[in-house]
Amino acid sequence: SDAHRAKFVEAGQGHVLKFLDALEGDAAAQLAQQINEIDPQAVNESLAGAEAELQGAAKDAQVDPPTPESTATLGTMTPENTAAWERRGLEAIASGLVVACVLGGGQGSRLGYDGPKGMFQLGLPSNKTLFQLFAERVLKLQSLAAANADVKPMPFVVMTSPGNHSTTVDFFKSNGFFGLKEEQVDFFPQGTIPSLYSDGKIMMQSASCIATNPDGNGGFYPALHKSGVLDKLIARGAKYMHVFAVDNILARPADPRFVGFCLDRNADCGNKVCWKRSPDEAVGVVAMRNGKPSVVEYSELDEARKKPSR
Repeated sequence: SDAHRAKFVEAGQGHVLKFLDALEGDAAAQLAQQINEIDPQAVNESLAGAEAELQGAAKDAQVDPPTPESTATLGTMTPENTAAWERRGLEAIASGLVVACVLGGGQGSRLGYDGPKGMFQLGLPSNKTLFQLFAERVLKLQSLAAANADVKPMPFVVMTSPGNHSTTVDFFKSNGFFGLKEEQVDFFPQGTIPSLYSDGKIMMQSASCIATNPDGNGGFYPALHKSGVLDKLIARGAKYMHVFAVDNILARPADPRFVGFCLDRNADCGNKVCWKRSPDEAVGVVAMRNGKPSVVEYSELDEARKKPSR
């Protein structure tokens, strides 16, 4: 529409419209749809915010270890602790309060596989894929939760990408949802944002298509809401969600001990991590940034703050 075109001009992104009036048919419809869906001012503000955070985060932030009351380590857990947390977690799962969500939008290119990463066969004797392993772990968790209570089917949510959504859905359907009930499995595609040049201008993939990329970890929340899956989960009575990456083969979907720990601490959000192998290992750490829980990247830590350990 003319109003959407005006927004691109006002935001300094008018070059996107350069070929619009010369396009015809599907090409014109494709670009017009993107123009109607993208908020160019929000794109500009997002870039400005990211640049400001990048410039100030490392040197200006006060970074401290997590507070003892907000954490638990294998070394400090007692058998009584873990048993109590597991019971509480299984009770929540049996009541239908817990959702397992796998982030499956990535492609298997780096694995030499042309398709969604979750459909990659790992070379196991069983020929199981990542998606199958996680679905079967959800099934096993249901059976554990059912040992002491009537259990509701545990919602299992798969985040896809716009490019592999239908392929992923078809894969689950053709495999009978790996023993899960079809109604307990939901799919939604991750969001995308326009790709930008270093000067902040929106990048064109072609004359009729704005180049886009996945919108990052934070985009999970609006995509879940926009898809309608969030409303569906709330209507079922779900309250808690365990989110994990599809290429984390060791992940325990909705680990009842972890769920129980988070419930015991009345936590808004929880995170499971491993100790660094050494101070110089180039991975981020969980810490308090300016008094708030955060993941602090390795590149943001000075030498003194890389050294403290357990």
